[in-house]
Amino acid sequence: MTEEPKNKGFWQTLPGILTAVAGVVTAVTGLLVALQQAGLFERRTQPIGATSHAASIPSPEFAKPSAVPAAGRINLLSPENGGSVVSATSDDWRQVILGRQKMVVLGGHQPEEAVFAFQGQHAATFDTIAVLVPQADMSNLKDFELSAALDSPVGPFTRVGTYSVRNVKVFDQPYQMFTFPPVTARYVRLRLLLNHNGYDNPFEVYDFQLFGSLVPKS
Repeated sequence: MTEEPKNKGFWQTLPGILTAVAGVVTAVTGLLVALQQAGLFERRTQPIGATSHAASIPSPEFAKPSAVPAAGRINLLSPENGGSVVSATSDDWRQVILGRQKMVVLGGHQPEEAVFAFQGQHAATFDTIAVLVPQADMSNLKDFELSAALDSPVGPFTRVGTYSVRNVKVFDQPYQMFTFPPVTARYVRLRLLLNHNGYDNPFEVYDFQLFGSLVPKS
């Protein structure tokens, strides 16, 4: 007698195989989407290093004020900590790092900017800049740019970020603070862009602070 061929199971047929493959692809795709939404594949930026000055320093545009910097660090711009103005569009820039909380009007230059050095013009690592806003005024500084340089006070400068200051006094913390990935440099440049009237001159400013630590001498 001739045995009748046995029927093949569903998973052994071509339609069954295709169905199984499609199911696996769907499951893997769903898993990848879930991982992406969870931030597993988020790209992280790398801050500029002490020996690298060619890479850019990404930072969120118009970042919101952040928390008070951790204790143990110093205001690198303060003359008490060795900070100084290297070059500026006017002598009045010297007033914005003294901590006197007095208004200074800067204007008449395009761009309006100043370059600062740290103690002994040595390198420092920093990640927070603070701007004092003791009262609302339409001439208050709104947008400004922070840049950093390793080699010379004339550059080349790499942009750290562009930030937007709120035209409001925060009673518990009148210094509006902006954080960014840690940067190591010897000089920083502040460039004023717009006031709250929408103009590039003049600017009513008070105090700037930059928080970080000096790099130990080798």
